Amino acid sequence: MRLNDSIDSQQLARKWKAVDEKIQAVAFWCDETEKNDSSFYVAVKDNISVSGLPMQAGSHILKGYRPVYDASVIGRLRKQGGHVFCKSKMDELGMGDTGLNTGTTPIFNPYDLSRIVGGSSGGSAALVASGCCPLALGTDTGDSIRQPASYTGTVGVKPTYGRISRYGILPYANSMDTVGYFTTCIEDAAYALEIFEGKDSNDMTTLIKPGGSYHRSLDPSLAGKKIGIFHSVMKTINDPVLQKIFDDLIHYLERKGAQLVDVDIDSKWLNLVDPVYKTIANAEACSNHACLDGLRYGSQPIADTVEQAVKQARTTGFSSLVKKRFIYGAYSLYEENQKDLFLKAQKIRRQIVQEYLMMLEDLDVLLALSTPDIAPQIVDLDGSRMQIESLSNSHLKLDNLAGTPSLSLPLGWKQGCPFGLCIRSNRFQEQKMFDIAKAIENYTGLAGLTVEV
Repeated sequence: MRLNDSIDSQQLARKWKAVDEKIQAVAFWCDETEKNDSSFYVAVKDNISVSGLPMQAGSHILKGYRPVYDASVIGRLRKQGGHVFCKSKMDELGMGDTGLNTGTTPIFNPYDLSRIVGGSSGGSAALVASGCCPLALGTDTGDSIRQPASYTGTVGVKPTYGRISRYGILPYANSMDTVGYFTTCIEDAAYALEIFEGKDSNDMTTLIKPGGSYHRSLDPSLAGKKIGIFHSVMKTINDPVLQKIFDDLIHYLERKGAQLVDVDIDSKWLNLVDPVYKTIANAEACSNHACLDGLRYGSQPIADTVEQAVKQARTTGFSSLVKKRFIYGAYSLYEENQKDLFLKAQKIRRQIVQEYLMMLEDLDVLLALSTPDIAPQIVDLDGSRMQIESLSNSHLKLDNLAGTPSLSLPLGWKQGCPFGLCIRSNRFQEQKMFDIAKAIENYTGLAGLTVEV
């Protein structure tokens, strides 16, 4: 499905419900009476405020909460004829990369129901992959859009930090949270950024930067383009199927006149990406979610004192995985620990970002596989894990630490399941990113990819 496709809303509604019975991607349905055939239909991750609709963000502590205002991205969406048809499921409070910890049933991968969909924006990815909507909103703090995009054969875009307003978004880690989205092709992905970007007086982190007509300006020519290959990431890819498909792409880009160069960051900095990310993200999450106490949001517990009410609400309202992250975050924020943990992580982050930006400086784009393999089998995962710890997975966090744009688009297949290619560029260079992505999409022929469920 494309953004400009004509739509029979009644047929789509039946399809959405049939699909959701299998993949379990929908958190809340919208009112059927609001639909009309002139709209394009959008799924919205359940940490994004839509006035009057429930917003639980996969957490029991927010059960029953209904925002009274729209997030800025929802207002921009409505102005362009977009219609919110559902809130999509997600890992609790955005803290997860599997789609299994949603507060209810897990989200299943539409290509193989025995596999994870990825997270935390897995519900949005699954609905686009299933052909239920041409566009779905998500958020990306570590890899929460690009990883599920790789696992579901969708295009997942994380723009430059500050391109899109975060007003009305339930925060995870303020310094890294980015609103993004899923589509089925690069042309729609380029157009979607035009819809959502822009300065917002309600979000002081949004930046005034000239945008453009990204989709009309798409230029898939490759001659003379300088494309980096992220060597440290690609040397960790052990699967011969994925490696061959990537190598075939590289040969194609060279034949078309692109200049290919191996680039890298010193391993001492790359090895610190994951621990630095976790330290900062968990600390910011602990601070941001201090308001989730059962008194101001969600169902208020019955107790004799405020202390008892808060303890009861937070004990039953959060999963064990989220509680662990809060504990780690609180520990690094203790006054006696801040210098050696949180403040040190911030200093190392600055150094990592400096090295990364230097690597991107002379490149049009940088390439690596988004994930080291297709989506894992659910039975092979330990549900209590924090996340997969390896450079082949954690490299996506570089763009959250640095605020740089990146996207994942389908590159190939293994065992009937898709996997994606990560394309990244320097800050505010989305046009270059979309241009090269369009050239690669022309090569793969995977534009508009969806699966029947």
